[in-house]
Amino acid sequence: MEDDSAIKKVGISKLNGSNYRTWAAIVKAVIEAKDAWEAIEPPMPEAKTPVEDTDDGTAGSGVTGPKVQPTDRVRDAKARTVIMGYCGPEALSRILHLQTAREQWKELERVYLPLRRQQLSTALQRFYGYTPKPNASVNSIVTELREAQMDIFNIDSLQKPTDESTTAILFNTLRSINPIYGPITLQLKL
Repeated sequence: MEDDSAIKKVGISKLNGSNYRTWAAIVKAVIEAKDAWEAIEPPMPEAKTPVEDTDDGTAGSGVTGPKVQPTDRVRDAKARTVIMGYCGPEALSRILHLQTAREQWKELERVYLPLRRQQLSTALQRFYGYTPKPNASVNSIVTELREAQMDIFNIDSLQKPTDESTTAILFNTLRSINPIYGPITLQLKL
């Protein structure tokens, strides 16, 4: 199996539903890096073209069809491994029975990509009402806030919270989880 240590350093959160857009963008990049995206979105077949005359002056056989490639099981397995590896328990249970990476991707998209307005409302609520998980590290809090900010941007770029808003929420969150951050965040704020 390939080394995923660089991917782990990025801190990809497992799919939990509310983080679908960010999750999908990152997981797509990982699958592309493994040269397996064609398992999910196969390339368009080449258009049929008439065959030119041969060098000896005789006509070719007429029209050629698209090149037929056998299913690339290795690419599909790589893509399925990445998809399932970055799914939380609920998402995984929805796709475990599906046979191909394409089926898995489409099912997750169908379930977790709600209508734009509903999704924007959820993303804004997630960002402005942010509450860290118990025992969250500063790094995980920053990552979750950035993901929430980018989810909003991906839905409606005009609604993206500013970096200043993100910083204010970060500082408030840090002060709420540990009062020791109070003086530090106050100094940084100034």
